[in-house]
Amino acid sequence: MWLSEKLSKDKFCKYLFLSGVYLLLLPFFLNIEKLFSGSYFFYGDYLSGSTTSFSGNFLNFLFLFFVFTLLFFSYFYILKEGIFLSNVAISLTVFAFFLLPPIGSSDWMLYFNIGREVFKGVDPYLKGVSFVNPFFSILGSVKFGEVKNFLPTTPLFNYFLLFLYIISFKKLFLFLIWLKFFSLSFLILIYRVFLKFPGIEGEKLKLLIFGNPFLLFEFLSNCHYDLFWVFFAVGVVYFLFSEKKLKAIVFFFLTSLIKYSGFGSIFLFLRRKRFKIFFFALIGYIALFYILSFQFNFEIFKILRGLKIQVFWAKYSLIHLISITFPLHSVKLIFSIMGLLLILSFLYFKRDIIWEEKSHEVDFFLLTFLYLIAIAFFSAVLYPWYVLWVYFFSIPLFFSERGRDIFNLLLFTVYFSQIIYPIEYLFGRVGVSVMWEVFYVSVLYFCFFYTIFKFFRFSKN
Repeated sequence: MWLSEKLSKDKFCKYLFLSGVYLLLLPFFLNIEKLFSGSYFFYGDYLSGSTTSFSGNFLNFLFLFFVFTLLFFSYFYILKEGIFLSNVAISLTVFAFFLLPPIGSSDWMLYFNIGREVFKGVDPYLKGVSFVNPFFSILGSVKFGEVKNFLPTTPLFNYFLLFLYIISFKKLFLFLIWLKFFSLSFLILIYRVFLKFPGIEGEKLKLLIFGNPFLLFEFLSNCHYDLFWVFFAVGVVYFLFSEKKLKAIVFFFLTSLIKYSGFGSIFLFLRRKRFKIFFFALIGYIALFYILSFQFNFEIFKILRGLKIQVFWAKYSLIHLISITFPLHSVKLIFSIMGLLLILSFLYFKRDIIWEEKSHEVDFFLLTFLYLIAIAFFSAVLYPWYVLWVYFFSIPLFFSERGRDIFNLLLFTVYFSQIIYPIEYLFGRVGVSVMWEVFYVSVLYFCFFYTIFKFFRFSKN
């Protein structure tokens, strides 16, 4: 009664959403002097390896849990009820996450180090790259630790990081700004490509891309570079849909050469029965990969060493939990067979949709399913931003009655991955990691399996 008299439910939900966005910035403004003294503000401590007390970190996580929960449920209500957010509100939301330092990941510092090593003429695939402590100054030079990482990054992306290192004048702070700028640029490009597909409404799409707080948090704040390959993967769908085969091949080369994950888009050529293009794309990819690798090391297996290490390293996944008792390679093999059987079953039982229906919606439907299976059954590491790959490809399903349930389930999966993953990390520091990993994995895999069930119930248009 009071709400209806003083403030409508829709307006109240809008205010909650915007309040959540700016609550994330509150610690930044309260502790801004720390940024210029060489460290981050308080709730970034869980990545630092610092000696901050467990109780202090726990309070920080309670704060994050509260803000993320407020953001998610207000955002979900806005989507469900079709509430309009003004361009000003969307712009302020994007600006807030652009301003927010990368408190959820230190990967961007590894990117800086890669650019630095390549600039010095060091082959990062042979010697590895030093781990960077995120609590060293972000304004000046970086101190490098002794821990070495053998890279899962591709040669093409390493060239891009070299470019960023040069235009940032070897300064980490400028490197971060450029990385955020390119991330925002690719986010805008993804939005513009999606607009070209029939049936997609611009205002709702704007909210799905520029209003999703978890998407902005991972890609605009934490600066994971997945937006780069996702853009080109979406471009592959668009050019196949537009019957522009050459451009589709070029975009396939770019998406798969930027990150190995982009290689999954090659199956779109098979779906549209472009078998000659499929083989040409496959051979061309191998050739281009060798050419780009020559600058680093022509021994291809050394370049793929980082990918191999990542594939056989397990954490935050059902594979990891089972491998505590059984050998990891055996668990990986069994899960890979299960994933492959699910894909083959899906292609068989949904053959009337997959092989006959030529709409772009089915292209994204297939990509969403393949990447969902990939992160659930083939990946031994399950990070929150992996789930967002699937979210991107499911966006066109939001505009379809038959695909809306799948999109909603994936949105809930994104939320759970965001709030549980850092809590598991926190409790892992005090010796109860397995308990929280069981909880994390149970929630996520329930969402995965229920979503897979919905995929098998996807009806013909």
